Parts: sequence; structure tokens; C-alpha cells
Amino acid sequence: MEDLKETHKGQHQRPENSATKELKCDMEEVADFRGSRAEKLIMLFRRQAKLK
Repeated sequence: MEDLKETHKGQHQRPENSATKELKCDMEEVADFRGSRAEKLIMLFRRQAKLK
């Protein structure tokens, strides 16, 4: 059974799509931002809505 698991390991993992990567990147940047919670939420919203 262990051989079977090792043979197929990694075959059923879904690749991250670009939207997921983008959101993850945006969230990491917002987490590092020094500001109030409201400012962080606004920053995340603007990034996701593609507002400048």
C-alpha cells in the first residue's frame, strides 16, 4: 500500500490558479503594511478591484 501511495504522490494536487496566487500575494503585502485594520481592508479591496 505504501508503494502505491508513493507512486501516485503529487498526482492529485491541483495547481494554484493565478487568482489564488494574486490574492495570496496581496494578503501578504497587506499584512506587512503598517496601518489600521480599516486601512488594511481598504488596501486589500483596492488591490482586488484593480483600483489605483
